[in-house]
Amino acid sequence: MLKVQKNYGTLSKVCTSILHISMIFEVNKELSNLQQGEKEFKDVFGHFRGLLAELEMLRRPTYDVGEMNERSEQYQVVCFSS
Repeated sequence: MLKVQKNYGTLSKVCTSILHISMIFEVNKELSNLQQGEKEFKDVFGHFRGLLAELEMLRRPTYDVGEMNERSEQYQVVCFSS
């Protein structure tokens, strides 16, 4: 019984990790496909900022201010240049 519980715990962590990675992938995909088209810039920019906030919630937490600023800058540059 103990082995079953251990295996369940391991599988649960793996599945949670896969789901988490999948969610990050979907947000990144939406960021890279974001286009203005006929929409007003403020609407597109608002959606962009919302996706960035969602992505930050999904990423591993950090308390290093330098790393937080670097992450934010990287995503803004990548998303607007693609």
